[in-house]
Amino acid sequence: MKGEVLRTVRKEQNMSQEELALELEVTISTISNWERKDVPDGRYIKSIAEALDVSVHKLTGVPSNDLSVEVKSKDTYEEENILLQSLMESFDQIVQDKEKNIEND
Repeated sequence: MKGEVLRTVRKEQNMSQEELALELEVTISTISNWERKDVPDGRYIKSIAEALDVSVHKLTGVPSNDLSVEVKSKDTYEEENILLQSLMESFDQIVQDKEKNIEND
């Protein structure tokens, strides 16, 4: 998604950056950054489309008949991040245990 598209669609919907930020639970500077240069994290694309009442396809420019596009919900990403964090903590614990065993040998 290009920032110009986000800005254009937001303005077409008569929505301010502040209103969109509140809807998405992000800061106004995040919206501004998305519109100027940064690409939103993929987990926000569906939420942005819903907030602006447009299709994901309009925001991304991907044709609606392209079935390879998968947009996950924000909750799915949060669940994946929690799982990843748990795995990383387990891995760190294993490494620490191995280091202790090496020191004790």
